[in-house]
Amino acid sequence: METPSIAPNPAAAVLIGDPAKFGRVDENGTVYVTTSTGEKMVGSYPGKTPEEALAYFVRKFEVVASEVALLAARIISGAMVPHDAHQAVSKLKNQIENLNGVGNLDALKSS
Repeated sequence: METPSIAPNPAAAVLIGDPAKFGRVDENGTVYVTTSTGEKMVGSYPGKTPEEALAYFVRKFEVVASEVALLAARIISGAMVPHDAHQAVSKLKNQIENLNGVGNLDALKSS
């Protein structure tokens, strides 16, 4: 089964940089993300190479980073009423906190 391709987002790419800087795959195929507080296990991708497994979790990060960039643009443009913006920000903060993805989680949390 092939993983669907997600178009890269420039805003997300800035937060990812070199995936090896923010994540790794151990000898058992388990993927970890590295943050300022240490490593966090994000999952595994059985039957794939370490590079494919890391890329899968980078894409998961990119999706949420893209949502953050889109929400920021909508808020800045005034396209959202404050109540809706507040709810959307709270929802995204929760998604980021529980994200099993590889990228610069520290920068994403502060964006």
